[in-house]
Amino acid sequence: SAREKAILALEKSVDKRATQPLFAMLRDADLRVRRRAARALKAMGESDDVSLIAMLRDEDRKTRRDAAWALARIGGKLSLDSLIIALHDERRYVRETALEALAKLGNPAVETLVNALVSHDPELSLGAVQALRRIGTVEASTVLHDYYKRTR
Repeated sequence: SAREKAILALEKSVDKRATQPLFAMLRDADLRVRRRAARALKAMGESDDVSLIAMLRDEDRKTRRDAAWALARIGGKLSLDSLIIALHDERRYVRETALEALAKLGNPAVETLVNALVSHDPELSLGAVQALRRIGTVEASTVLHDYYKRTR
C-alpha cells in the first residue's frame, strides 16, 4: 500500500521530523500499517511512549510484541513500568518478548523480574530466571542465588 511505502521511506530518513507521521500511523485502522510503523520506530530508536504503551493493549499480538521491543530500546522507568503490563499478556509470545525486553533493559529490570520469579505462572517464573541470567550482573546473580536457596 502507499502508506506502507511511505513508512519505508520515513524509516530511512535521518530527519527527526520523519517520526511524527510514523507515530500517527500507530493508530491506523490497518493492522499492517500499525505493525510496520512500530517496527520503523523501533529501528530508528524513536518513540512516543504514550503511543507505544497504548499499543501494548492492541488487539494484535504482533503489534503488542513490537511495542514491547520498541519500549526496551527506549529504556527508562516508563518503559519498565509498561513492560510489566506485557508480562501479563494473554499470549505467551508477548510475555516472552516482554521478558526478553526486560533482560535487555538490564539492572533496572531486576526488581520487576524478582516479582515475576514468585509468580504462580511457572512459565513466567522460568522466563524471569532466564532473563536474570541474561542480565548477568552481580545484582541479578544475587537474586538468582537467593531464589535457588529458597526453592530447594
